[in-house]
Amino acid sequence: MNNWRDVNVSENTIFSVLNRNFLSNPSTMPSFDSFTSVIVGSDYSGESKAEPYVVYSFLLAGHEAWAAWEKRRLQLRQQIMPDNRRMSYKKLGDRYRREFLGPILEIADELEGLSISLAISKAAPSLFPKGVPLDLSNPEFAAFRNWKGEVLEKAFNLLHFTGFILAGLARENQNVYWFTDQDEIAANPIMLEAFTKAFGWIANGYLEFDMGHFRCGTTSCDIGNQIEDFVCIPDLIAGAISEQFRASTSFGVQNNGVFWLTGAEMKDKAQSILFWYATRQKALKKHIIVIDPTDDLKAHKVSWFNFTNQSTHVA
Repeated sequence: MNNWRDVNVSENTIFSVLNRNFLSNPSTMPSFDSFTSVIVGSDYSGESKAEPYVVYSFLLAGHEAWAAWEKRRLQLRQQIMPDNRRMSYKKLGDRYRREFLGPILEIADELEGLSISLAISKAAPSLFPKGVPLDLSNPEFAAFRNWKGEVLEKAFNLLHFTGFILAGLARENQNVYWFTDQDEIAANPIMLEAFTKAFGWIANGYLEFDMGHFRCGTTSCDIGNQIEDFVCIPDLIAGAISEQFRASTSFGVQNNGVFWLTGAEMKDKAQSILFWYATRQKALKKHIIVIDPTDDLKAHKVSWFNFTNQSTHVA
């Protein structure tokens, strides 16, 4: 049985390439059939000018699987890092966070869910035909008129990718609870409200069935690191992937069909996360999707890595 549903998307787009790949590789996707709700955590990396790619990383798990994770997470917090300090890729220089890294990744690997990351080259053209994600002259989109162009594009890249993934994996009447880091796309309650409304609009454009409730929140509404520790998994993965691109590009070994797990210019923390990602295969399904420009810079080349199969296609 294929856990991925055929999603109705436009041909010759990155989504049509991914849809075909997921359909033809049924073992690479988890099943969310038995879950009442889907929990989504997301974090991002690569915004600085020195980074060659922007990386969007997601962790999806059923509510029941998340409850089992929560029990293990609390045990780890009590054993290793009981002082409520925040876990993040940027702060791994701290001794307690380094000690916490391996165990938190190990229990993440036992989640019945999906880790999926989208890395978009800054040299690639916009995913939106006119370079802008929506018509700001439309009164319905008035809430986005004060958003910076790069923030708006980032938000709508996230929304379209998440809508596509949910259309392929979620099931009728399931609830979706999406938690994101409190960054520029959700910097205040007004922006978060606009982002949540747009989530509903865009997801409904991909979904061909009715779902339950859609809710969006940030790590700022956390109690006892419950949300932050879930979202830290995509944060760690996004940071390590960004490090891989930065190191391989600066070292002159960047190749569209290759994903490097180690290298002379790569930090130890990135290598340890990427080795875990590529070699530990328990319940969690793991994917990295890389979007590069074609040679003429007018279209997109899609590389899909799931660490059991790897393929490169042009969209």
